[in-house]
Amino acid sequence: MLFKRSWGGGLCCFILFILAFVIHNLFLTDSAPASGKMDPGMLFFIVPGVLGSFCARRARFLAPMVGALVAVPVCLLLINLLEKDDAGLFQELAWLLGAVFWNALGALSVLFTITLVWRQDARKRRV
Repeated sequence: MLFKRSWGGGLCCFILFILAFVIHNLFLTDSAPASGKMDPGMLFFIVPGVLGSFCARRARFLAPMVGALVAVPVCLLLINLLEKDDAGLFQELAWLLGAVFWNALGALSVLFTITLVWRQDARKRRV
């Protein structure tokens, strides 16, 4: 029932995660995920978590996480169809789960910001 009311956040995160994945692989990086180089483009995956958390009314962390985790198999399929890398399945999966981590960090940052604003409002009401 909780996820039923906030399915918009999960859907938003699902679509934005796939979009961020396609943009990252086509435009932001010239190497495969298994190249071993530092990849600051992974920070781009914070955006789907933030926007998915804003779109979800109740499950502000759960909805973006479910959306990102559902998008992982789609991204794996896109990697295997579009690119012919020497990296194995587990390396690609590890890279995508790193992107899910950054997605979760974006959702958690929204929760942290909301908590700070809520506490500041509560202090103003007490005084």
